[in-house]
Amino acid sequence: MGKQQGRLPNLVIRASAGTGKTFQLSNRFLKLAVAGEPLDTILATTFTRKAAGEILSRVLLRMADAATSPTRATELANQLEERGLDQARCQAVLVALARQLHRLRIGTLDSFFLQMARSFSLDLGLPPGWQIADDTDLAALRTEAMRTVIRQQGTDQATRLVRLLSKGEVSRSVSDQILELVTNLHELYVESGPKAWESLPFEKPLEREEYERTLAEFAAADCGPDQRTATARDKVVEALEAENWQAALCDGLLARIASGNTTYYNKPLPEPLVTSGTRLAKHCQIMWRNQLAAQTRATGQLLELFDSAYQRLKIERQMLHFQDVARRLAESPLADRLEDVGFRLDGHLAHLMLDEFQDTSALQWRVLQPWAQRVANADGRTSFFCVGDVKQAIYGWRGGLAEIFDALEGQLPNLTVQSLALSWRSSPVVIQVVNRVFRDLRAHIEQCGEDSQSECQAAEYWQERFTPHQTKRKELPGYCELITAPRAGQDEPQRAATCRYAAQLVQQLAQQAPECTIGVLARKNEMVARLIYELRQRGVEASEEGGTALTDSAPVESVLSLLTLADHPGDTTARFHLASTPLGPALGLTRHDDQEAACQLSEKVRRRLLEDGYGPAIADWVKLVHPYATPRDQIRLEQLVEMAHAYQSAATLRCDDFVDLVRQTRVESPRPARVRAMTIHQAKGLEFDIVVLPELDVKLLGQPPQVVTGRDGPAGRIHRALRYVSKKARHLLPVDFQDLFDQHERSVIGEALCLLYVAMTRAIHALYMVIPPSAENEKTIPKTYAGLLRAALTDGNPLGPQQRAFQCGDPHWFKRLKAAPARAEATQAAAGGPARAQPVCLRLASPDEKPARGLQRLGPSALEGGGQVYLPRRLRVESAEALERGALLHAWLEQIQWLEDGAPDEDLLRQVAIQLQLAHRALEADLAEFRELLEKPVIRSVLSRTTYQSASKGEKTPVHATAGIASPNWRVFREWPFALREGDTLLTGKADRLLVLYDGSQVVGADIVDFKTDQIPRNPGALGKRIEFYRPQLEAYRQAVMQWTGLPQERVSARLLFLNLECVVNV
Repeated sequence: MGKQQGRLPNLVIRASAGTGKTFQLSNRFLKLAVAGEPLDTILATTFTRKAAGEILSRVLLRMADAATSPTRATELANQLEERGLDQARCQAVLVALARQLHRLRIGTLDSFFLQMARSFSLDLGLPPGWQIADDTDLAALRTEAMRTVIRQQGTDQATRLVRLLSKGEVSRSVSDQILELVTNLHELYVESGPKAWESLPFEKPLEREEYERTLAEFAAADCGPDQRTATARDKVVEALEAENWQAALCDGLLARIASGNTTYYNKPLPEPLVTSGTRLAKHCQIMWRNQLAAQTRATGQLLELFDSAYQRLKIERQMLHFQDVARRLAESPLADRLEDVGFRLDGHLAHLMLDEFQDTSALQWRVLQPWAQRVANADGRTSFFCVGDVKQAIYGWRGGLAEIFDALEGQLPNLTVQSLALSWRSSPVVIQVVNRVFRDLRAHIEQCGEDSQSECQAAEYWQERFTPHQTKRKELPGYCELITAPRAGQDEPQRAATCRYAAQLVQQLAQQAPECTIGVLARKNEMVARLIYELRQRGVEASEEGGTALTDSAPVESVLSLLTLADHPGDTTARFHLASTPLGPALGLTRHDDQEAACQLSEKVRRRLLEDGYGPAIADWVKLVHPYATPRDQIRLEQLVEMAHAYQSAATLRCDDFVDLVRQTRVESPRPARVRAMTIHQAKGLEFDIVVLPELDVKLLGQPPQVVTGRDGPAGRIHRALRYVSKKARHLLPVDFQDLFDQHERSVIGEALCLLYVAMTRAIHALYMVIPPSAENEKTIPKTYAGLLRAALTDGNPLGPQQRAFQCGDPHWFKRLKAAPARAEATQAAAGGPARAQPVCLRLASPDEKPARGLQRLGPSALEGGGQVYLPRRLRVESAEALERGALLHAWLEQIQWLEDGAPDEDLLRQVAIQLQLAHRALEADLAEFRELLEKPVIRSVLSRTTYQSASKGEKTPVHATAGIASPNWRVFREWPFALREGDTLLTGKADRLLVLYDGSQVVGADIVDFKTDQIPRNPGALGKRIEFYRPQLEAYRQAVMQWTGLPQERVSARLLFLNLECVVNV
């Protein structure tokens, strides 16, 4: 960069909420572009495609504004501190940006990692043809891997492992417990070192005889005159005899002896009782630790077994997760080959720009760190830039480590750190309340129940990084309030009452401020779904960020009940629901108890899906319920049809698979509403005129984890892992393992504070915080979000229902708003909805009758259907499973010369399957199906030599031995290749099986057999249509054989062998 480097140092920006992180990042990019830096040497990354799109839009729009206005060009020059930047220069830069748009490196970290991995697939050991799998596919793989573990280990061994890691109790099925454990802990396992799960060592306890003798001494020891001591001693003995080590050591008499206290109820304990008790306490501590070590090791062993099966399945199916790609990159030697990486990426990186750096995971930083060190160390030609805010580090649950941001200054040289605390978003009232809540966190935490050292440390750590905020938007009106909901009724959860009250508040706000956007932010998806329901019950149109499953529409549910009935005609729930909707009677099901009608409808639905596919079939069923649907439901039905068309290429033979996909897939509404409900995580990066927080009764510490871990440095691998233990037992652990729990609590409390900060700082004008009323028996403020707000904003006294506990600003702030034209237009568009797209007529170009050079080449499959084109096949939207099944059966049948010579063994079949690299097959089931096929009489007949040796057996063909053939001899050609010229067309292809009959050395007959794996209903009409569809293809085969052998047409037969129908048909 030369001279420019003096003004562009390696920069780290700590930017608080609303202070313009995206503006700063786009500034940096535009400075480099204006300086003439090659655009493909700049890498700007963030975590979501939406954020990446916002950065790109900001870069292009700011430069486009400057290129069209001298005034805007001057403004941009001042913002970039580029005195010589004028409109003409901006136009030139804009042209460069537009011409190199395809080479701009503005995207997500995942996309950058994918680009690297695809450039080094072989170096990284990735399977050919690998792809990123979606969550549904990965969930299916996890289930299959879990079943593999159980099958390999045996149910007894798997149960033993589960009992060990669950302290001897198996309350649910073994498979459910294994699946839950590996789903929660697998990422921790792959991030851990080989000995992490064995870091708590086994210790040697007392020998059995010595232990029993000591226990007997303790049980018989004199307890003195106080009977309470004897009672406590007997409880300890009972716990020890039951090997309940924790209960024996953490409660009562033995706990006092272990702590060195030799009194009980202020009376000295007898020496023999203390002596034997001390030895028992030490033994008990060792046994408890050993039990915990065994549980942790069992967890690691189970994860190791699962990981082995899971990784093998992912390689076989060519499916990877983004984490797999990042891990391969981090563990590869590519860090030492950055020049090679730049060459393969078609551009060496000179400038690295990282957004939201506080959410970077240890794995991601291990990939990025070599690049960061390279650009930060160079002298004047490269630069490093990152922006983030540890106060907004809310993605620890998916691996984000804010500690990496804090450690950055010690890892990279020549960094300049800049802090931003001036908000360009929020009103003065909102900023005032944010400062009041977060300025003295430790004092607020201490008011909430009993405080622990780790909780106070977390609050203090967070508080040290909080700089009191100011706002640039001093003209904005604003208001904040903390209000309690009504008390729940009998047998009603308080959260339901709070949710209902919050929905009423949102309804009122939507009426009072019709031009304002409203964000209703919750902690969990379950609360969001409940809020959406409550709002729609009140006529408030609300959309959910990220979308919801299409099952939020009753007409969609009716279609899913129809599909459920197809797989399960005896499902009375599906039958009752379907018969109660307009769809059931329209399809002939009027009574849910009509078994015959349900079975007939089930068969009809399955046949329709097989013949036409999911898209066309579901589109027709949707038409039956469309007139009864609301406008919103009509949109959801259209989205269901779109999903059905997209699903066809991966369709299976089970309707349940599609139903599961619909229930699991979140689909955004095409018409975003003014009121949007979402989780706080989803609100990151967004802003709303009004923010309502209805789920503040969540504990700051949340639910305990299954495992706590420790890392070797901020970005290091996990080197210690330990199963979770309760707080009262942690003092029994070695000090360094006690620290793991303290670190975990500090991390959880810190992230909870970050969530509250993110939620509050989304507000532009107004913030409404709805909390439950105090419990009637409340003694201390609960350690929840609500409790923290009460400690910060009120006097701490208990609060009754529907009490305004705090308010700040103008309650009628919305009356002072000026109607902004842009906002009015957006509101009008939202109210009227998007205009319906008019039909567009497309005219497809017809293919040239003759190519410019050479012959037109066709394959026999192109002749299928005669003059008709089967569009799903041309567009590759047929079921991937069906296509792969056909390819596999064809490849296996190719291995058979004659069945009399023996069927191919299983090893050969497996090898053939592996070479095909199929992604959707369950090989064991395929092998079983193939073995069953070979036992079918019709199929054995076609593949057996004896069938053709006797003219009296089987169906007569030109290759059956007859009395006129003196020396019959047969030759089998499998996948017989041919080329047949007809005018200007060259027909090339392969026939599945060609059998040629010789009389001595003379060819006297030929028989073509084409294998078909089509799913065809068992009725003559459907079969006849399919035969006519394939007739042109078989006639082409026949012509090729006639030309090759010189045989007349009557001596060449062509047959279709339908494997699923077990029938062979002459064509």
